[in-house]
Amino acid sequence: MFIKNKICAAALLVATVSMGAHAITKNQSISLEAQIDDPTSEFQVNATAGAWPSTPLNVLWNHTTNSFSNPKPIGFQVKSTESVTIALSSTAQLNNGKAVIPLNVSVNAGTTDGISVPNIGLAAEKIMDANATFIPFELVIEATTTGMKDATGAAITGTPLKPAPGSYSGSVDLVFESLI
Repeated sequence: MFIKNKICAAALLVATVSMGAHAITKNQSISLEAQIDDPTSEFQVNATAGAWPSTPLNVLWNHTTNSFSNPKPIGFQVKSTESVTIALSSTAQLNNGKAVIPLNVSVNAGTTDGISVPNIGLAAEKIMDANATFIPFELVIEATTTGMKDATGAAITGTPLKPAPGSYSGSVDLVFESLI
């Protein structure tokens, strides 16, 4: 009986200790999105590289040339059975508090079926007439020194124009519209 009690006590001790020795887990979550366009849809706007940029594009200031190094153009294609217009839904600029770097946004048509727009604004401008096949375009985003503002919101003047130091962010929000 004495041995049975010792065995039971030892088993109880092992069970108690092993309950405290459990695995540590860490959970990770990965966000995913899917947009599946209907290839027969009458109106489509698609990135030609497979997807629109999902990470911020970089605009760099070159202190030697006193100019911006801008991101590479973004290829996209448009198809519609009606005319298509493009506009900005908000002013395109980079912000750091009250400091501002304006952005020029333009599209270059890849064929004569498309219409290039050198400076897209808040008012809609036509980029193509009705065309049932895809027309290629390039979206160009360029930071400009014209209209820059400093940390107080005052216009930056002087020669050469230089942006106020800091970390800037912003977005270019485009609206493509077709009256289908």
